[in-house]
Amino acid sequence: MRRDLILQYLYQKGKSLSSQELESEFAISNRTLRNELKELNVIGEKSGFVIQKKRGEGYLLHVENQELVQNYMKEIDGALAPDLPRVRVNNIIMLLLQTTEFQTIDLFADSLMISRSTVFSDMIEVEKQVRIFDLKVETKSRYGVRLIGDETNFRRAFSYFLSQKETGLLKKSNYQTFEKAFPFEEIRAVLNEEVQNNHLKISYFALENILVHIQVLSFRVTQHNFILPNQEKKLDLSLIKPSFMNIAKRICEILSELYHVVLPQSEIIYLAAHISGKSSVDEIEEEEKNDLEQKLKNCLEKLDQTFFTQFSGDQQLLNTLIMHMYPLLRRLYFNLKLTNPLIDDVYSRYSDVFMIALNFSEMIKEIWGFELSSDEMGYITMHLAAHVEREKQKQLSSYKKILLSYGLGAGSADLMKMKLESLFQGATIEVVVYSELQSVNLENYDLLVSSTAIPFDHISIPYIQVAPILTETDVQRIRRKLTRYPANKVKEDVPTLLSLFHNDLFSIEESKESFDYKAFIKEKANRVVELGYASPDYPDLVVDREEKISTILQNGIAAPHALKMVAIQDSISVVIFKNPPTIDGKVVQILFLINLRAGDLFLHKELSRLFLHLMDHPEAKQKVLKSNNFNDFQYEISKILFQYGS
Repeated sequence: MRRDLILQYLYQKGKSLSSQELESEFAISNRTLRNELKELNVIGEKSGFVIQKKRGEGYLLHVENQELVQNYMKEIDGALAPDLPRVRVNNIIMLLLQTTEFQTIDLFADSLMISRSTVFSDMIEVEKQVRIFDLKVETKSRYGVRLIGDETNFRRAFSYFLSQKETGLLKKSNYQTFEKAFPFEEIRAVLNEEVQNNHLKISYFALENILVHIQVLSFRVTQHNFILPNQEKKLDLSLIKPSFMNIAKRICEILSELYHVVLPQSEIIYLAAHISGKSSVDEIEEEEKNDLEQKLKNCLEKLDQTFFTQFSGDQQLLNTLIMHMYPLLRRLYFNLKLTNPLIDDVYSRYSDVFMIALNFSEMIKEIWGFELSSDEMGYITMHLAAHVEREKQKQLSSYKKILLSYGLGAGSADLMKMKLESLFQGATIEVVVYSELQSVNLENYDLLVSSTAIPFDHISIPYIQVAPILTETDVQRIRRKLTRYPANKVKEDVPTLLSLFHNDLFSIEESKESFDYKAFIKEKANRVVELGYASPDYPDLVVDREEKISTILQNGIAAPHALKMVAIQDSISVVIFKNPPTIDGKVVQILFLINLRAGDLFLHKELSRLFLHLMDHPEAKQKVLKSNNFNDFQYEISKILFQYGS
């Protein structure tokens, strides 16, 4: 519930928060906030906390009994706000998936504690969501509604919503009874044993996905809903190796004995397809491997040409992609889903690489005819990001001999040296007092790090000035300055991040509680084209990108951008919402419409860091939100960029 989210927020911040910040963070009125805090304090009497209001500071969570508070925090971990449209829709779908019987509108209204009119309004979105899984909502007068469609599609949808791991999703009593008795650990042990015996490779997340599918399979068959033979015949059995069939057969034998049902061959085949689509084998047939390798090489070379990367020269990346693509193509062929619980973090922290993964997914669609889900693109992003991090580490490793110049005492120099040794592992770091620096031949070193300003007109090696006491911010700044990727293709005319913001692309929206988000960002993108910053296809590419996966991040930040980098001049449009709208359950307070030229991935990365800072530091975001004009906004952003050395 929302009050639990407010409590978690206060607990995580550990300091006084103003009412304005809390109202903005949760998009609620002052009156609603006071009511929520009042209810929390009633709960706190038995749960070991009290929320105090401090004059001139705001609200502070005071912990009176740490053990009671931690126990309550565990209870509400992952709490959902049931009044959010997204949560209501998910709950209605979950209730429908747990039965084949008609469900009344009154049942949804009572279960969710909402009005019938709200249920009718939410059903429009329910119908849109279930269509993604090729299911339909059937309505019958005086009976209610139910889902209809192939059993395979029921299971796809059911597995997807269970895999989200969101607490607070409504579960019927018969499902709760089933879930408590389901032998998770026994099935997990059997799967792990078979994986080892058959020399398979399977990730933790993929194993959990298979377990969820087996759980859904078990529940559905106890309700006498089976995969029909005509559905199983859609699968090409030649793609399912005998080892996967044997594992599926063993699992189905356990389930048959446990639930006293006879599982048909079609169930065994369908389970085997799931295991096949989520496992890699040690050995891939040579002809198949060579074909896959050549196609992936071509894809990586095209990415290199577009983004000035060096993917095609990384054999380790190619090998990992081959092993990932082998089961991925089977998943796509079998129409199976592999959820990615890290997708939000991956997109937030590697938005630049995610853009490359989007282009990679278009190539996959062109070659194999399959469209990747956002979850699958998240996994591709992780492989590409691993390459980027390896390349950056190589750049750091090239600094073999480093000179550290200090102006304070030897103690501070020792601390600085220890910090640098953790960053430049294996490098030789020599220390010299500043007064003796002029007598040192800098040509013998790869890098100079100094805690004092160097007055020399010409320094022949890279030079970085840091604080006398080396902070973690300094360490990260050194890493960023020395590890720009791609290293050998950086353009000389890359602008500063602050210069991307323009007065004619800045606006403040006073009232936007509800609106068509895609139409809004397309309107803003048209403005970018009108001013000559982007090519005419930019607006459509922005909408195309949004349809792939939402660019609304966390904590009120949205960062829409085009599917391809087609800028004529780099720019960022900014919209500050004084009355923040809620889009798909997420509040949007600040919108950054990104428009960059091909090859400016470094700027995309710097933008990601800015967005993460705003998401992780509500006080900084609040100052930006209070901007009354472009100059105010530019000033607050410049302070943030200066803080982390961009």
